[in-house]
Amino acid sequence: MQTASVEGRPARATRPKALPRDARLRKRPEFLEVQARGRRVHTPHFVLLIHPGSRQALGVTITRKIAGAVGRNRVKRLWREAFRLNRELFPPRCAIVAVARAGSAGLDYAAVVAEATAASAALYRAAGAHQVPAPLTQEPLTKGSRAPRVGASPLDSKKSSKSS
Repeated sequence: MQTASVEGRPARATRPKALPRDARLRKRPEFLEVQARGRRVHTPHFVLLIHPGSRQALGVTITRKIAGAVGRNRVKRLWREAFRLNRELFPPRCAIVAVARAGSAGLDYAAVVAEATAASAALYRAAGAHQVPAPLTQEPLTKGSRAPRVGASPLDSKKSSKSS
């Protein structure tokens, strides 16, 4: 972890790859506005509410009926990571609230990304986008995977893996 020091204060650890604070819905009125005015997109384990706004932001809600504290926090972390690594799946300048349904606490990262990918076209339509982006030609980024270099061919990765 990197350390950051402010004049007069000791250095503290910062998270280099965390979802930026402005990319999250944090206040109750923000959640309520999206829930009241947003359009719904249903997936097997989530209801996604989307509302056009000034920034692309994500909020996750999950009740105690779904899971205990550890399970609820895990679902929130998985959604934030999926949102951070796969921003192109979500329409720009739209606030999104993911409401967890039963069974969502047992999902892993790949399952959350798969549901977000499957719902991507519907999210763009619900946001009012006239052109839905073309389906991804590559797999969306998964936790621990890397994005290919710009201009790199698929053969480059095979050559480098054989030589090491």
